[in-house]
Amino acid sequence: ACQGASSSGRPLCSGLLALLAALHGGLREHADAARTATFLTLVLANLGLILVNRSWGRAGWRRGRSRNRAFRWGSMAVLALLALVLGTAPVRALFGFAPLDGATLLLCLLTAGAAVLWFELVKAADLVPRARLMQRREK
Repeated sequence: ACQGASSSGRPLCSGLLALLAALHGGLREHADAARTATFLTLVLANLGLILVNRSWGRAGWRRGRSRNRAFRWGSMAVLALLALVLGTAPVRALFGFAPLDGATLLLCLLTAGAAVLWFELVKAADLVPRARLMQRREK
């Protein structure tokens, strides 16, 4: 369903898939929980996609230690705020979110991971034609 999505639309597709899975999985009666699951998936997928999109030359997990302090601090801030929003009842209520059970949290993590894996596969498929193009330009 999301195959033709642009790189900026992939996290949105991931969030939509998480929402559909949440609704199908029994959260239909609990709109707050479905909203929470969708939000969590979108945030995690965006962080993952930022990480893997930093280099088209190698896989995101092969980058080793990141030398990008801004990304490191920004990611930690996002994760801390996410924990605050989802883990503190008054703040969670302010956003209209609900606490999630372990299975739903796992679904969110897997869906965000699938978005990152999908992008890595797109990068891997694109690396061969890109390398050939670079070789032609050098000649």
